[in-house]
Amino acid sequence: MTLTHAKLGASVFLLALVTHLNSLGGGFHYDDAHSIVENHHLRSLANVPAYFLDPATFSSETAMAMYRPLVQTSYALTYGLAGYIAWPYLLFNVLLHGLVAVLVYLLIEQKTGWALSAWWAGALFAVHPMHSQVANYISSRSEALAVLGVFAALYWAGQGFPLRSASAYALGLLSKSVAIVCAPLLFLWQGRKTPRRVWAPVAALSSIYLMIIVGNQFLTRSFAQDVRSYGVQIYTQSKALVYYLYLMAFPVQLSIEHPLRASASMAEGPVILAVALLGSLVFVARRGISSAAGLGFGIFCLGFAIPFLWPLNVIVNEHRAYLPFFGLLYALVGSLGGRRPGITRAAYGLLLVFALMTWQRNAIWQDEYSLWSDAALKAPQSFRAQSNLGLAQYERGELSLAQKTLERAVGLNTNYARTWSNLGLVYEGVGDYVRSEEAYGRALRLRPDLVGARANLGRLYMGLHHYGEAIDQFVLALAADPHSVVARTNLGLAHQRAGRQELAVQEYERALQDGPLTAEAYNNLGLAYQNIGALDKAEQALQRALLLTGANTEAAVNLRMLQLRRSGRSPLEIYDALVREFPNRTEPLRGLAALHAERGRLEEAIAVCRLILSLDPRDQQAMRNLEKLIKSQREN
Repeated sequence: MTLTHAKLGASVFLLALVTHLNSLGGGFHYDDAHSIVENHHLRSLANVPAYFLDPATFSSETAMAMYRPLVQTSYALTYGLAGYIAWPYLLFNVLLHGLVAVLVYLLIEQKTGWALSAWWAGALFAVHPMHSQVANYISSRSEALAVLGVFAALYWAGQGFPLRSASAYALGLLSKSVAIVCAPLLFLWQGRKTPRRVWAPVAALSSIYLMIIVGNQFLTRSFAQDVRSYGVQIYTQSKALVYYLYLMAFPVQLSIEHPLRASASMAEGPVILAVALLGSLVFVARRGISSAAGLGFGIFCLGFAIPFLWPLNVIVNEHRAYLPFFGLLYALVGSLGGRRPGITRAAYGLLLVFALMTWQRNAIWQDEYSLWSDAALKAPQSFRAQSNLGLAQYERGELSLAQKTLERAVGLNTNYARTWSNLGLVYEGVGDYVRSEEAYGRALRLRPDLVGARANLGRLYMGLHHYGEAIDQFVLALAADPHSVVARTNLGLAHQRAGRQELAVQEYERALQDGPLTAEAYNNLGLAYQNIGALDKAEQALQRALLLTGANTEAAVNLRMLQLRRSGRSPLEIYDALVREFPNRTEPLRGLAALHAERGRLEEAIAVCRLILSLDPRDQQAMRNLEKLIKSQREN
């Protein structure tokens, strides 16, 4: 590689990095929950060998098993360095995208010899808004790693390094099965006279990989999924291929959820038009193989790289166009024949426009609310978009909006268990416990293995003081996922509230052993230690909770209360001090109200409940306590 090539490649990399800098403010989204945040297999590097043997280690949910060991290894390394801080995961994705963009430049320059045209293609790949999903969605790392392996394999094959090419291909296969398209693409890239020393290792690796995913049952489980019939899949993906081309050319309707629907018949108008267009592209590609290699490779790249026959749950996903987009760029540059095009002001202007669009798109990925609000607006009939938006609204405290959104989601699809579980959360939040229990029950009838719904139902029973039923639900949740920190922490809390402090301590300690270390588990452990008289251990646990949460939190209140008790203060003095030190926290006010009520000071207790409601007007418990106190005052 010459100094000029190095400088042009470095500029492409920096362009990708700068365009996606605001991606680093994002977080975990969608599948990141089960594959990263809740996946206990990632919390120890000792588990890395298991990633290469067992697809079930990919997720906390058995049904989501996938064979992507290199991706898991990268997650585990990032977790070891940063825990669950999101920006290092996102930085890894952005750097990967930059490397892929550099390879786009190198590959096109290798074939055409036109450095500036190849640079423009690499730069366009780096800043194109459609690739914002690969940078912002941590789970899309699998796509970037797989494509990096494929592109590196093609490049080194062209440079005459078959061993490096095969090694890169192996890394791609270990990232995602889409990398297997490297084998046919290699023949298109190298031409009919591809040397045996180049294609033989790739063919051998393809065979070994297929044997591995058959042996570990990843392939058989994938084919066994009843997503849609193959006829519907072909009709639908015919439209999808054209839709991807549209998004590549006009990336103005990007979304995590697209409005494309399944087609059940070849006779549908959009399917007929799509097949006609695709047929014409195939005809052009056949001519392109002999006259303009770039055009032929580019169009076949589109057809090979997008899952056409393999039914997947989501019909259109932007990251699937990651590799095909390279084919489009090579088609544009390579089909120019002997002409050596320059880079015009319009070409630079297009880069700037796409870079600005990508920057705006990155901002939409900043949190779940902005992401799913955008998706629900662009695909209002998508139950998945409505369900996730409803959950985001619930987490923002917008219970009325969340209820409407989730009820709309279950109207669109009554068989999606997660929506029912999310709706149960909302009903519980507004105090409709009967409908909440029904919603959780509906979710569990649809998916008995849904640990989140089981844990939510247990928490509902615990809030209703049905501790036996709550414990039963948490035990069932842990039977499905023994490493669920949420279920085990709540099981400890149920034991604690039922007066079984020793059992509570055991569950909290087990939750902290399984990880991740949560402030809730340490806080509850501190209270349980306090209840059995282990005050030194209680203070240590609460201090660790405080380190994880910071000042003005429940852990800070509990730690200060313990310190005041150990100093010999009276209960009234303790609560008066806590109210002064934590004026914006409701926990000291609850304790003070309960103390006044216990001593018959109803007027003071009522005043404190009203103060709680002034801090949080939606506090259901304070409302119920206020009603009881006013009723008692009237009766007296």
